[in-house]
Amino acid sequence: MASRIQNITIDQGTDYTENFVAYSAKSSTAAKDITDYTVYAQMRKSYYHANAVLAFTAENETPTSGVVSLSANNTQTSLLTPGRYVYDIEIASSAETPIKTRIIEGIVTVTPEATKAIT
Repeated sequence: MASRIQNITIDQGTDYTENFVAYSAKSSTAAKDITDYTVYAQMRKSYYHANAVLAFTAENETPTSGVVSLSANNTQTSLLTPGRYVYDIEIASSAETPIKTRIIEGIVTVTPEATKAIT
């Protein structure tokens, strides 16, 4: 199970960026140093869906403080169907045999947009 559950909202057709903090497994208040980790994040219609609906751009924003950044541009979010999805953020160590850890998971709510094109 992830160390934290955090639900998010994405507005269809907009640029989405949000920062998250990875916490040490031993503490819910001490940030984990993720300097030598790679970050991955995907969202799916359900945990059992074979294909990801969106692969977020995931980066170590401030690795020593455990801060990761997720983003998706407006072109990506405009293709999302409004509704509820699931997502998680995983980190993988840079070791020869990487250790993967899920740090955050939750529900994504995609809200519909009324404005379809800006000229």
